[in-house]
Amino acid sequence: MSFPSAGVLQTNLTYNGRDTDFTSVNANTNEGNEDWLLETTHYWENEQFSWLLGATLYNTSGHTTAYPKNTPRVDEVLKDYRETWYTLYSQAAYQATHDLKLIIGAQAVKPDGLTWSFVPRAGAIYQINSTMGVKALFSKAYRAAFEFENAMNAPPIVVGNPALAPETINTYDLQFFYQNQRTQWSLTYFNSRQKNLIAYTIGSDDFGSYINAGTLKQQGIELEAKFTPIDKLIILSSLSYQGNQQEHIKDYSTVPNWMAKVGLSYDFSPDLSVGLYDNYFSAAHDINVRSGITQYVNPPADAVHLMTLNLNLDIGHWLGVSQHNSLLLNGYVYNLLDEAVYSHEVVRGVLNTLPARQGRGIYLGLKYHF
Repeated sequence: MSFPSAGVLQTNLTYNGRDTDFTSVNANTNEGNEDWLLETTHYWENEQFSWLLGATLYNTSGHTTAYPKNTPRVDEVLKDYRETWYTLYSQAAYQATHDLKLIIGAQAVKPDGLTWSFVPRAGAIYQINSTMGVKALFSKAYRAAFEFENAMNAPPIVVGNPALAPETINTYDLQFFYQNQRTQWSLTYFNSRQKNLIAYTIGSDDFGSYINAGTLKQQGIELEAKFTPIDKLIILSSLSYQGNQQEHIKDYSTVPNWMAKVGLSYDFSPDLSVGLYDNYFSAAHDINVRSGITQYVNPPADAVHLMTLNLNLDIGHWLGVSQHNSLLLNGYVYNLLDEAVYSHEVVRGVLNTLPARQGRGIYLGLKYHF
């Protein structure tokens, strides 16, 4: 994106509101929230230096009230709340030489009821030659507890913890990349350390709540590639491996270690293109390493291939539609192999898995361009 040398000042105001009534076997419940976001940003750029400065003011309020049936009692599941969060942020990029670009930035965050926190980031991009380069980045992220995590009162499912400390994560990335006319690839190593991890747990009283669960370490590697071996054929692929450990618990996040994607797209003619894509996930790890109370009632979260097939056919000229318009037929097949896909019940960890994806689905659509 290019900005005039004098800079551009932009201000945005966003409002989101929701009010919902729903009925269950035990109670009628009303919940609602209102969110206001005011953001101002300033951009400035010349041939060697670019700079971004911004600020946000976020105001959120809401409530959740339950009216149990057959009783006059009223339960304030989430009492009326109103919070204001402030953020200041800035980032600068400097083209130090023809081949070296430096990046530095920071964010100051002030959630309601907490002190200011400083969140830095820095990086460098070096172009080794016309086709190869290396990128090194450090970034820190910050998350304070949401209202339902520190104030929800819905026993035994969850009782909020007002003493939760903010969660932070430091991430280091090192990437090598290559690009020519027909090939693009990148190899990335990442290493993250998440402190004061906010996690759901069930205590000795069988009540669920949130705690700061110490430190979670994650590291992994990812290879991404895009090839155009011949005209009209595009091959996309990626392969990644990650491992993680929370204190002394290996694979605490329970997500699969291996993930792979491959896709083929071919334009048979100006009127017909076909794409076939496969997302592979290795088996997920047992949620019981986190909860310790898991009941094994459903199939495990085994390895799975999620394949999709996409077809686009312009049938306009067959039906006598003007060349200046088009009538596009789209065919889409989801879960081509009709795999049974299960994932962990991550909120409570009481059940080992829940159904996560639908079976094979076939969809057809028509699109007309005027």
